[in-house]
Amino acid sequence: IQRFVVILLVMVVWVGCGEDKPEKIKPKVIDQIEDVFEPPQRLEKEIMWEKDSAKMVLIPAGSFKMGDSKDRREAFMKFALPVHKVELDAFYIDVNEVTVGQFKQFVNESGYSYDRWNQVAEYSPGDDYPMIYVSWNDATAYCEWAGKRLPTEAEWEYAARGGLSGKRYSWGDSKIASAFANYNRSVRRGKWK
Repeated sequence: IQRFVVILLVMVVWVGCGEDKPEKIKPKVIDQIEDVFEPPQRLEKEIMWEKDSAKMVLIPAGSFKMGDSKDRREAFMKFALPVHKVELDAFYIDVNEVTVGQFKQFVNESGYSYDRWNQVAEYSPGDDYPMIYVSWNDATAYCEWAGKRLPTEAEWEYAARGGLSGKRYSWGDSKIASAFANYNRSVRRGKWK
């Protein structure tokens, strides 16, 4: 059985208002974000990001309890304790994974060195398939090219919960299965969009 790691490339753009803008976001990103504001500081629910043509959705500011709310005792869950309240400013996040076509565009335009195309083609054989076989460095380089950044752990968990509070998964508490995710060596093949 061949093992591989699929890293989901999802980028976010922070959309705080006023003087709270983080310094780590490049000024051109802030300029693009401010372009979608309509007085008085109204944010669009969905935007199309110009650089990579990615559809992004606004995740409103809010708070949630981050961590293992089910009090499971598995060894790998010890890092999810203690459950704690996290407050987040509004941010945009990509609706879909970065596609093979978008990643090819990045490689071609930036000259970035990437050499795992044969492995990608095995499970993602076309430009409309999700990009796989990327390292954290690959994902970060893509984000910098696109003028975005990777989501924080808290932003990812908040967005993935989809408004469900205290549930084990984004679909509720029902058991995980390969219909919901690549899980237990079961890999879904085919278009994801």
